[in-house]
Amino acid sequence: MTVNPERMGKNILYYLTIKGLTQVDLAKRLKTSKQVVNKIVKGKRGLSPNEFVDVSEYLGISMEALLTETHDFQLSDIKSVLLCGDKMNVEDANFISALIENLSEMREDAEIYGLKER
Repeated sequence: MTVNPERMGKNILYYLTIKGLTQVDLAKRLKTSKQVVNKIVKGKRGLSPNEFVDVSEYLGISMEALLTETHDFQLSDIKSVLLCGDKMNVEDANFISALIENLSEMREDAEIYGLKER
């Protein structure tokens, strides 16, 4: 099986977010920096075999799912959570909080490295 780092990175970011976790949380688990994790979720850096197992266990998903599932944030998913108003549950609130934090971290990294928005 060929590893697609971009797909794996999107899957990692997806599962971090739906579980209310951040890139900083994963960096602590892997004993690495937030910048390294950011490269992983962007598909710019792969995982070592040990990191791969650790990420899978930390996120509570199979290693196969990390490689083969296709997850990406869709604007409609975010809108549906935001539109639930007073019916928002803890899981939805955690999702939004983690999503905002993950997006903020990615923006900060883009600014640090001088990348421009598209």
